[in-house]
Amino acid sequence: MSLEADVAYVHLIDGVRQTEVPPGFAVRAAPRRAARSRDRDMLLLGLYMNSPLQAEWLDHIASVYFGTPGSVTAATRAAISALNSKLLDTNRLLGVDAVSGGLSCAVLRGNELYVAQSGPGQVIILHANAVERFPAASRDSRPLGLGQMPDVQYFHTSVAAADYVLLTRAAPAAWESTSFTNLPSATLESAVARLTRLSGSEACVLVARFVAEGIPPARPRSAITAAPLPPAEPLVKASVEPPTAVTMPESAPQPVAAEPASEPVMEAIPVSESDTSALAGIISRVRASTAMGDSSSVEVEAASAPDSNTLPAVVQIGEHAYEFEEDENAEPVEADEESKRFDLKTTLSELGERLKRWFTGLPLANLDASLKRGFSSLGGSLSGSSSNLLGRVLPEGGLRAGDLRIPNSVLMAVAILTPILIGLLVGVVYVQRGRDKEFREYLEAAKLEASLARTAPDPLAAQPHWETTLSLLNQADIIYAGRPESAALRAEAQQALDAVDNVQRLAFEPLIQGGLAPDATLTELVVNGNEVYALDSSQGRVYRALLTEADRFSVDRGFECSAGPVGSYNITHIVDIVWLNTPNIVGKPALLAMDADGDLMYCKPDGTLPEASGLIPPDSGWKSPQAIELYADRLYVLDPGGNQIWSYDRVGGVFSDRPKNYFTTQVFDLSSAVSFTIAQGDIYILRADGRLTFCARDPNTLEPSCVENALYSDSRPGRPSGDRLQDMIAPRALFYDPPPEPSLYLLDQGLNGVYQLSLKLVLQRQQKPEAVLPEAMTAIAIGSNKDIFVAAGNNVFRAQRP
Repeated sequence: MSLEADVAYVHLIDGVRQTEVPPGFAVRAAPRRAARSRDRDMLLLGLYMNSPLQAEWLDHIASVYFGTPGSVTAATRAAISALNSKLLDTNRLLGVDAVSGGLSCAVLRGNELYVAQSGPGQVIILHANAVERFPAASRDSRPLGLGQMPDVQYFHTSVAAADYVLLTRAAPAAWESTSFTNLPSATLESAVARLTRLSGSEACVLVARFVAEGIPPARPRSAITAAPLPPAEPLVKASVEPPTAVTMPESAPQPVAAEPASEPVMEAIPVSESDTSALAGIISRVRASTAMGDSSSVEVEAASAPDSNTLPAVVQIGEHAYEFEEDENAEPVEADEESKRFDLKTTLSELGERLKRWFTGLPLANLDASLKRGFSSLGGSLSGSSSNLLGRVLPEGGLRAGDLRIPNSVLMAVAILTPILIGLLVGVVYVQRGRDKEFREYLEAAKLEASLARTAPDPLAAQPHWETTLSLLNQADIIYAGRPESAALRAEAQQALDAVDNVQRLAFEPLIQGGLAPDATLTELVVNGNEVYALDSSQGRVYRALLTEADRFSVDRGFECSAGPVGSYNITHIVDIVWLNTPNIVGKPALLAMDADGDLMYCKPDGTLPEASGLIPPDSGWKSPQAIELYADRLYVLDPGGNQIWSYDRVGGVFSDRPKNYFTTQVFDLSSAVSFTIAQGDIYILRADGRLTFCARDPNTLEPSCVENALYSDSRPGRPSGDRLQDMIAPRALFYDPPPEPSLYLLDQGLNGVYQLSLKLVLQRQQKPEAVLPEAMTAIAIGSNKDIFVAAGNNVFRAQRP
């Protein structure tokens, strides 16, 4: 399901709620001419600087992002690098590291949220049953503007309608996880009100609530109208003192003068449940200004009005008072004469008549004659000059009088167009030379970094130089892509970095030219022999691709497997798919799909209509079932919202028994779990931060024994072992490949690659594509011949392992 975002802000200064949008925040939809793969993106930006913010920086970031094709990761990295380059240039001019800051980029595509963070800043995602904070509190990031290579962290999660995302430089101290309880169930204005109460005296926060695409935003409730303010004291007392401003209460039926004041003061207004509009700034502005109403319905008594001869005219507009001095010698104007003076229709009519008389009186005939004489003189001069020039160039007698007759209009056009063409030519040459110079500068800087890398004492010391080389080559390729001199240096730098990180490059090829469907967003894969099944979660449909005799895959258009009515069941949002052999209720091998309500759909490869059955829900009900696995005639369902894995025995081919909970004596927090797999009876649960929970059953008691944060073993130079891989960015999926080489494959969207691990979590290698895929990887599967299949965007890509 595609989502949109409603946006509001929490902006407090010294406890006073501000009406304007806080600086540094922006929300951008894709422009009409966005780069490839950018047209469906919504970009939310939070820029936090240590110096006055330049508004054009936000526009530049958005322009670079929407102008960069490829994956979301590549586009956000390009935008962050562009900002970092601007900050570096500014610091070079100032001579010190005066300008630095952080940038949060959140990208909404469909129901997927991608986050890139560099420097200070925090992004908080509020789900119905979970809270995700990115980056982790223990992870520091170098501010932008202080180094050639920006320190970028990536994060990815799936969101649903009514989820929230918050962008801020630093979350207020009172924002604990318990503070967000039931917040996703609240409206946007209620959420802003609650966050405002918890934010203390200073806060700048972008608050976005996700809603289904096409649903109009909720109208603010009538409760946003403020209660009437108390009446002000009368202005005219025993001794009349001229005021400087006149204010009117918001709901008063009559204007009441206020006490003298230098300017109206906006006081801090406590946020209440009756004042929870997402347009809180507008509410504050109305409260600080005069009441709005029909001036004709207001009557002023003579006894309460000050003498116009002794008091200046004061007009209150918003937060400003304007005083107009009257001319004492001016004659009084009668009411009917004044109304005529300000009659707009009459004034415009008179002005039109004056313009008409002035235009018709212009000496256009004389002007036309002057122009004709001027052009004739210019043509004669050019004609004479041309004749003299040809007479000098050609042999004597070669040009007779009257041979050269060039119309004056042609000569005039030549005279006008010649300087224009010369200017265009000079401009093109200047721009081209400027681009050549800039390309050479990037290339020379990259060569310098490469020479430093080659002379480094060891590969680990050379690694940052090679990384800088690639960054500079990326900037050069923006100017001229694919130049041989930059391509050779890029290959050398990439090969050196791959050797340090133990990366194996694979040649991925698209399974179907053009993709399985133009609007597909593939999230899960199942490979069964020569069949590939791909789940499009946004459309609620499963595609089937078959390997033909020509060793090419083609889409099976007759395959029926979509959400909707199936028999007596209504299949809703499909969350996962697995391959199911017999016995089962359809009597043949089939693809098994489960929806968010725990209903099962059996899709048949022969193209006949699918069948459905239902799982008995747990006693506590389904919370958020996310993934399924089959092992030893049992169906396992991961429910992160319920912090449980439920198992169903297959009795006679039917999953008809009541569910059994996998965790009995221990309870783990699975709210951030993104994937799980079963390897030889052991369960591995992958969380969004890259940590793994490992569980194995005791053969005697059959009770699971779990290690909540299992340790990875990483032998790469400079990479420590621990409960997460150091270079991991946005882990998405976990897949078990059985013997003869049993392995775990961990897909990382941020790296756009795959980690291959042993069952003891020893890192074997990384596998990445030789060429950048058009979209970030979202799913992985291993074929029977050990080919690797990955889903990216609307297509599946296959690579053969060496």
